[in-house]
Amino acid sequence: MAFLPFVENASIHGIENIAGIGYINIQIAQENGQIVFVIMDNGKGMDQEKIRELHHYFEAESAMGDSIGMKNVITRLRIYYGESFSFTITSESGAGTRIMLRLPLNNK
Repeated sequence: MAFLPFVENASIHGIENIAGIGYINIQIAQENGQIVFVIMDNGKGMDQEKIRELHHYFEAESAMGDSIGMKNVITRLRIYYGESFSFTITSESGAGTRIMLRLPLNNK
């Protein structure tokens, strides 16, 4: 359930207004002692400036914006897992977006 904001954003901001068939692909895998969550869509995507803005927003402690649900999830995962948590956003205008979150399998 923690990853619902990422799926909602893929739906609302990614595929909602595209021509043709939109899809959201959710993958969960175990890799090198980590659990990897990947949420991908074939939506309108984002340019690199928007990705930089999102990364800055997720890093800032006091910034507010449209992605409050995603920021809450990322902040909580960082608090709980520390440096063992990571996330990346890759996207291209017109070619969809991919968000990957990595968590340690064992947080000891």
